[in-house]
Amino acid sequence: MLGSKVFASNEEILTFHVASETQPCVGVGPMNCLVVNGEYFYDSIEGFNFEPGYEYQLKVLRTERENVPADASSYIYTLLEISDKRSVATGDMATAVTPLLRYSPANTSWKYNGADFFFDETHYSISFGCNTLTGGYSVDRLELSFQAPMSTLMGCSPDIAQKEQLFANLIIQMKAFEVWGEHTVLVGDGVAIILQ
Repeated sequence: MLGSKVFASNEEILTFHVASETQPCVGVGPMNCLVVNGEYFYDSIEGFNFEPGYEYQLKVLRTERENVPADASSYIYTLLEISDKRSVATGDMATAVTPLLRYSPANTSWKYNGADFFFDETHYSISFGCNTLTGGYSVDRLELSFQAPMSTLMGCSPDIAQKEQLFANLIIQMKAFEVWGEHTVLVGDGVAIILQ
């Protein structure tokens, strides 16, 4: 397995530990592979510029491709964050490490899994096209706390009802509002909601 998984909608967030040197390998042809979590990694990571001599810990978004061309990977890997970059020679952390940015979602609006997702100062609301789910939230320094949503009682199609139930289960687990690279996320213990 290539890292600890965090699921959000139909995407996956992985943690990659990248070794300090690439290794000769054979994919479509001879090439040099990154060594990720002790295994050869045959794909590229969009936005990641590897420097030999440094070990990295990365957060990477893995997105499943549709209509995969022959000899192409089934996934696209995109760098979200360099959590750690350390020189093998000195053990010192490099200055390029980017800290997470954390803040409140108050007065913002987003798209999530096809839904409109809004925050005011103390409440959130979301609609997947049928019911409206609303609930309270609070911010204590960097930590968020979400109440379970209340919902209107319209009869919805099974796919929308499933999205509503999934969201209701996820939102109460969220504890922080963060920026990972170009992505804004709500994060809990082992789960995340990627906002657009």
